[in-house]
Amino acid sequence: MKRTCFTILLLLFLFGCQDNFDPPWLINKPRILGTYVSIEGRPNQNWPRPGESVRLDWLVADTQADTSYQWFMLACVAAPTLSGSGLCADLPFALSQDTGSAPFFELAVPEVLPAELAAALPKVLVAGVICARGDLSLKEGFDLQTAQNNPDVFALLNEGTECNGQKTERTLVSFDLQIDLLDQPNTHPSFDTVPVSIFLSAWDEPPPELADQGPCSPPPANDAASLTGGILDSDGNIKVLSTFQIEDSRLPVISRDDPGLPFILYFAPSSADTYVVGSETSALVTDVENFYLSSFTTYGSLDKLFSVAAVDYPQVLVQWTPPKSTDEGIPKEPFLTAFYFVLRDFRGGLDMRRRLICVR
Repeated sequence: MKRTCFTILLLLFLFGCQDNFDPPWLINKPRILGTYVSIEGRPNQNWPRPGESVRLDWLVADTQADTSYQWFMLACVAAPTLSGSGLCADLPFALSQDTGSAPFFELAVPEVLPAELAAALPKVLVAGVICARGDLSLKEGFDLQTAQNNPDVFALLNEGTECNGQKTERTLVSFDLQIDLLDQPNTHPSFDTVPVSIFLSAWDEPPPELADQGPCSPPPANDAASLTGGILDSDGNIKVLSTFQIEDSRLPVISRDDPGLPFILYFAPSSADTYVVGSETSALVTDVENFYLSSFTTYGSLDKLFSVAAVDYPQVLVQWTPPKSTDEGIPKEPFLTAFYFVLRDFRGGLDMRRRLICVR
């Protein structure tokens, strides 16, 4: 089955490309969860200056551990538009076609920008096609020179590329890379020292050898290692009690059909940038970034996909309900369930954490 996804930055990151009957937080096929920007020589910053070298990494998740990706990417100086993006001001200045376990794109920001853009807030438009579990090909007659006459590279890529394969997923991606001309760098937001907890118990990064899905071997039930807590209702009252086992904080254990678990995500207040939003008389007007969290899982259900937290209360609560034994496609033996928590500032910054639970 071939599928094509059209993705604009916000919609891609929050919802991805999902069938109508799939919850947007469910990972049951290759998903692109975000784009991480790295600047050579300036770690943790994501607004490059003219002439700097940049790498973009697309953060991917799938139900298979060995998914291979093929991609074609281009970069151009973005044309100013009244709303949205997707138009080039000139021919693309960087191209890349490659294959690997996750898409990436390395480029150098032009030293000199068009004069009409230098006084604005110029951006580099990065657009591309990503094929998961398939072969990417450029159609006969595909020519980027036409971008000079048709600056809508999104349409150009859609019409000029294809993915071939039985279960391939084709995704068109777009990312606006802000260029810093005013020496006002933007840093990536970050999770706190203890980024995720379950019932206030630390939930640590899983062993790297464990895939997102597959069998797991839970230890025997141990009351001494079990914790009990509650899921909250809309008024903040405990609604139901749930028990989970946490002998190993890297791989908590819970029973299928359990009422569920609350996850608490903690963010580092110091990672929220103060930025200029305008001016009044002779004084600059500033604001502080909020934290925006998107949550995803491979099994069960989440009470929310999207959460917002302010710097003065940098945490959010996300509640997960395990799958039921009667749900379609649920393994009979104990199995792994993966979670991805993606943190953004919606100014180009991003951080992500992956966690696992063993469902017995």
